[in-house]
Amino acid sequence: MIASVDQALERFLRAFVPLDERAIDVAFDAPDQKWSGGLTRPAVDLFLWQISGDATRRQAGMLQRSGEDGRLQRKPATPIIQLHYLVTAWASQVSDEHELLGAVLAAVLAHHELPTECLPDQLSGIRCSLTHSSHDARVGGDFWSALGGRLKPGVVIDVSLPFDVFSWTSTATAVESLNVDATRITTIGSESDSPSPSPLVRSRKGDSFVMEVAPEPGSPEPDRDR
Repeated sequence: MIASVDQALERFLRAFVPLDERAIDVAFDAPDQKWSGGLTRPAVDLFLWQISGDATRRQAGMLQRSGEDGRLQRKPATPIIQLHYLVTAWASQVSDEHELLGAVLAAVLAHHELPTECLPDQLSGIRCSLTHSSHDARVGGDFWSALGGRLKPGVVIDVSLPFDVFSWTSTATAVESLNVDATRITTIGSESDSPSPSPLVRSRKGDSFVMEVAPEPGSPEPDRDR
């Protein structure tokens, strides 16, 4: 899935910045000294530096549909992930780097999602939103120190898309009828002419209901607080 997003981003930059494939490289490497030292022509690097959940498109609960056999199918809501890319421009002149970076930023700001013609087959029919990250998502100097490189300006862009990892599960067949049968159970070894157990009646005593043995016919009825 992530490799497909990389492919879609390169197609987007080639088509809408546009970046000429014969003159400018597009890479997804960590922008460290080793990588930058091997460059032979201008390049735009998109380094995936962070992955998180997208709170703005988060879904909860269960999804459901009717299966081919008529049974109800369910699965958890699809998680939405957000891929954070640090975009940097590399050239022999700082002015050329700034020109490249500005062109990339303009293309991103002009689109709210990756165009469908840029999506590979694996992402067909999937909405991939495209945004410029807020100031809170900036990459600080510690990041460049960890890479062993010099501090460079960059643009952080976010791509959000559903990450479908759950399968549909069929539920049990719906209950259409319910039969209840009651059978008297006698204790093993009991005599067939054993007296039947006395029936119980519910009566009220104070603030509670209690179950008592029903009085014999003709016997005086006990006092109850009904």
